[in-house]
Amino acid sequence: MFLDNFLTVLTQVAILFLLIFIGAVANKTKLLSVEANKKISDVVLTIVVPSVIISSFLSSAKGSQSEILALLKNIGIFALIAAASHAVMIGLGILIFRPSDESKRKVLKFGTVFSNCGFMALPLIQSLIDAPGGTKTGSLYAAVYIAVFNLTMWTYGYALMSGEKKLSPEKIFLNPGIIAVLIGLIIMSVPILGGNLNAVPVRLSMVIEGVLNSVSALNVPLPMFVIGYGIISADFKSGLKDLWTYVSIALRLIVYPLIAMGVLYLFGVRGEMLIVAVTCIAAPVGATTSMFATKFSLDEALSVRLVTISTLLSIVTMPLIVALAKTIA
Repeated sequence: MFLDNFLTVLTQVAILFLLIFIGAVANKTKLLSVEANKKISDVVLTIVVPSVIISSFLSSAKGSQSEILALLKNIGIFALIAAASHAVMIGLGILIFRPSDESKRKVLKFGTVFSNCGFMALPLIQSLIDAPGGTKTGSLYAAVYIAVFNLTMWTYGYALMSGEKKLSPEKIFLNPGIIAVLIGLIIMSVPILGGNLNAVPVRLSMVIEGVLNSVSALNVPLPMFVIGYGIISADFKSGLKDLWTYVSIALRLIVYPLIAMGVLYLFGVRGEMLIVAVTCIAAPVGATTSMFATKFSLDEALSVRLVTISTLLSIVTMPLIVALAKTIA
């Protein structure tokens, strides 16, 4: 059972890493410029990921009223799981990371909490759980995790890296991921409030869903190209003797996912909820670590190392962790 699950996950991860390799080749051959890579990243964050989120809510809003109410209840439970996961990771980060260099300490704390759940976990969840043409419960739960991720990143994460204590509500709530979740919740509330999504003309509905599905399909290759482009530019050698780099990556790729899996299992969480939560937590260090480090003039070299090394190691750790989650789920 575990071996079958491992091979299934490994196959999907291998596809993602071949796409990463294409991004690296595009960098080496100058097929993609730095500016073009940034634009692709912007397209993914502002158009592609929101399309995946809205599409997952739309596909889930076609059930009966009782089914939708049950799903909304599960969404609430999963939001609590995501919030608790981030709270635990933040708390452990505060206890563990105590290097004297404040810049280094901030980057380590941030990188260990915020995974690459949008670029790595979501495409994997789409491949493993969501049925083509069917419901997209996996993406739905992942969308909830990403929403909590964004709220946490633009509150705790931003305050940590910037040193600011007053945060703008616009930065917290007016980002594409949060807006897409709100649109999705409105769509799901229509049948509950007595509305009928089937009242939308069939051809118009087909066009809307066709566009959303087509754009959502880009969430597998485009983020991988961006990651591959960044990896080829990274400097590994300077940080190979830094113990904190290994501690952070071990927590991100192994310790936190195993803790989450064990706790959720003990609390009776099973099925897609368990798999999605563990997959999101098992993703490598998020690229936002480098973006924030650069923006606030912190330890940029460390941030790039964390993102790059954890991404490369995740080709081994993610199949093992996710396969174990699928086996016990």
